[in-house]
Amino acid sequence: MIELDAVTKIYTKGFFRRQNTIAVNNVSLRVKKGKSLGLVGESGSGKTTLGRIALWLTVPTSGTVMFDGMDLGALSRSALRQIRPRMQIVFQDPDTSLDPRMTVRECIAEPMKIWNLIKKPHEQEDRILELFDLVGLQPDLVGRYPFEISGGQKQRVALARVLALDPEFIVADEPTAALDLSVQAQVLSLIKSVQKKTNLTLLFISHDLQVIGQMSDTVSVMHKGAIVEQGTTRDVLETPKDPYTKKLVAAAYESETWLGKERHQASSKVQ
Repeated sequence: MIELDAVTKIYTKGFFRRQNTIAVNNVSLRVKKGKSLGLVGESGSGKTTLGRIALWLTVPTSGTVMFDGMDLGALSRSALRQIRPRMQIVFQDPDTSLDPRMTVRECIAEPMKIWNLIKKPHEQEDRILELFDLVGLQPDLVGRYPFEISGGQKQRVALARVLALDPEFIVADEPTAALDLSVQAQVLSLIKSVQKKTNLTLLFISHDLQVIGQMSDTVSVMHKGAIVEQGTTRDVLETPKDPYTKKLVAAAYESETWLGKERHQASSKVQ
């Protein structure tokens, strides 16, 4: 579904003394249709930039991005716009993607109106309630504003807004980082459930190795703009080979005594 080949992104700043910063350095990865790839690394490793490149929201300095067999760099603006609904992003902070002046109903209806997916008002309301059911929200929230609902509910609204376009590929960029553990477990369980129901292809970005282990079929470890290790989730987490990956796994195990137990309890409540 998505394939990045030798992708590099260099940012240049300065006028007289130009300085180059390599955010992504010769990265190649692929995600099969209906599968999930976890991209893990510390803050500043280039994960978000790579996720934006995968959606062609950020244009790489070099390399190619293929989506469902199409070279995104070779498409015209109009052709690229036509496939935009098929590839979407869920941001870390829903407050950045939800307009505080719009009700929840208006936030979810907006992309459907932009893409002219709904012809009649009653069809729009039916679709919104269908999406509410899919993401586990109560119908009585449709008339509220984002500031009137909880962080977990806002992230569910943001997910419903993305799913309104029936995308085939989603980049989830740290979608639970701003949530507490119990709500985090609920949102992660929700994303997995939605992926199973809709056969979504998922690029899941996180700095949390435990979350990556829960959400991903394969894992790519990113460090200083480069992929240092990749493979199946089990292979990478149980038998890491790169020194940086070993440090991440060791840190995850150190925190597991208190964090893992809390996650397990939260997940059990959801189930």
